[in-house]
Amino acid sequence: MKLLTLSALFFVSAVVLAQDEALISALETAPQMSVEQNNIKFQKSQNTAFTAYVKSEPADLEKAWKSFVSDKYGADLKKSKGMLQGEAVQMPGISEFTVNFFTVIESDEKGARMDVLMSIGDKFVSQSTFPTEAMNIQKMMRSFLHDFYVEQYDEVIESQRKEHDKLSKAVDKLTKEGEKLVKNTEGKESDIVKAEEEITKTEKLIADSQVKIEQLKADIVNYRNEIEQLKKEKESNVQETQEMSEQLKKKAQRIERLKQNADSIK
Repeated sequence: MKLLTLSALFFVSAVVLAQDEALISALETAPQMSVEQNNIKFQKSQNTAFTAYVKSEPADLEKAWKSFVSDKYGADLKKSKGMLQGEAVQMPGISEFTVNFFTVIESDEKGARMDVLMSIGDKFVSQSTFPTEAMNIQKMMRSFLHDFYVEQYDEVIESQRKEHDKLSKAVDKLTKEGEKLVKNTEGKESDIVKAEEEITKTEKLIADSQVKIEQLKADIVNYRNEIEQLKKEKESNVQETQEMSEQLKKKAQRIERLKQNADSIK
């Protein structure tokens, strides 16, 4: 019987495992949704930005942010010079003035860094220049981060649950195959006992049955070889079952941590 190997099991889960493992691991720690005022080099000078660090791939974050700003505030951001920008746009709920709105999203060691800048006339928004707009921008970003993480957790938890279920089924299959190997081994051992008894009877009663005896001996050798092979397969099965069970346990623990983190922000 051909065993289901660990490599085959990992192939079954290949689509799920293609998801960024670093991102999933990062989400096991509850995210911080703080937004801080910061000074960055922008348009060849130091200007005020509102910064958040996000556990996400920059491309995913950029897509979600662009959609959020469009849906919530009616501002259509265009990608230009490595940033999202909307020039001379109206953003009701953020400012009563026409504004220029910029977002720079770059890779960071923890995922992505998100810098949001807004200018009114020739001044960039800060807590000192336009305190109301500064407060509104921070509220907007925190609202976005909350919705973004809720959706991200839901997707990750669902993908991890599917992987967990696949691994669980694979472990069940390995266990059943192990039980069959045990039964087959016991059957071969019984055949050896019967063959040895037959040899004894044949040697005592039939002196000219040497050909049959040699054949029976050959059968015993074959049975022993088969048993050795079955024992090796059984040992391999037991080891694979233990390894998969440990993975299953870890996946269950991971899902629980992810659910707890997701629940903490909902």
